[in-house]
Amino acid sequence: WRLVQAHSSDPVPNAETLGFDLTTTLMEILDDLDVERDLGGFSGEGMLTLMFTDVQDSTAHAAAMGDRRYSELMEEHLDLVSRLAAGADGQVIKSVGDGALLVFSSARAGVSCAVQIQQATEASGVPYAVRIGVHAGDVIRTDTDVMGLAVNKAARVTSAADGGQIAVSSVVRELVGSDPSFRFGDSFFAELKGLDGIHELVPVEWQHAVETSA
Repeated sequence: WRLVQAHSSDPVPNAETLGFDLTTTLMEILDDLDVERDLGGFSGEGMLTLMFTDVQDSTAHAAAMGDRRYSELMEEHLDLVSRLAAGADGQVIKSVGDGALLVFSSARAGVSCAVQIQQATEASGVPYAVRIGVHAGDVIRTDTDVMGLAVNKAARVTSAADGGQIAVSSVVRELVGSDPSFRFGDSFFAELKGLDGIHELVPVEWQHAVETSA
């Protein structure tokens, strides 16, 4: 063996690297890394399905119910997300406050987990709504993180969704194909801040999916 190439770099803010700011919650998810987490078999390079979750209007909810109660609800929510991700052969890469970044080895697994999260959230009767975005693409994977344009697009797909909605990129829609387990709505087009062009997004009609237990 011999060393062919080495590279080192200093971290810089998203705005300096990408030319735009993410929403506060999603930016914190991308920035705050749980360095103790090990991705195991996900280490390397290649395609992954990426999911972001985000509680809509989190600041208003926290103000209305108080920090302690809101923190308790978020802890319960993130525990639920982690459990459902594990059941779908996925993994939470990082979480902060009221959102998380997850990875899955397949688009079907990612969409299935998103459906389960929305079903379980609705069934729990919590006073908030979660928006979820799913995208698939090539990433650079380390033992503790995933990086690349696909990660940033997944965050932007999430920011284009409404509370209680699952939005997937056209790539994910194509990868899922005609799987009868899912029902998709009419596609819509959106500008994703910091990304060129108009992007086709597709809502998942999770209310009509086969109900799954949490």
